[in-house]
Amino acid sequence: MYRFLGWCLKLTRGTDNRRLKEIRKSSTLETDWKTFCGYYEMVTKIRIDGNTNKEVCRGLKFLINEHSLDTQERKRTPVYIEDMIPFNETILSTQEKRFWLGF
Repeated sequence: MYRFLGWCLKLTRGTDNRRLKEIRKSSTLETDWKTFCGYYEMVTKIRIDGNTNKEVCRGLKFLINEHSLDTQERKRTPVYIEDMIPFNETILSTQEKRFWLGF
């Protein structure tokens, strides 16, 4: 798993030689691991055991340091009810869409 994630961090081009978006945040790498764990459990009906999870997390920390990924959390700006009023007015004032099924 460590080698696969390290390979993913080195990728720059995808299919048809398109430029790939780089992984710059450590949280992205951790999210990829969590997504893989969920997919693995869904397919095999077996959870990844704790020892394997600890080993992969240790490898993730090493990859984060090796590739100098950003570990700083982004600033979370609060949303106030006054900010939601124009948004809700727009949603409520739009026309209803109709989809004809053709029966």
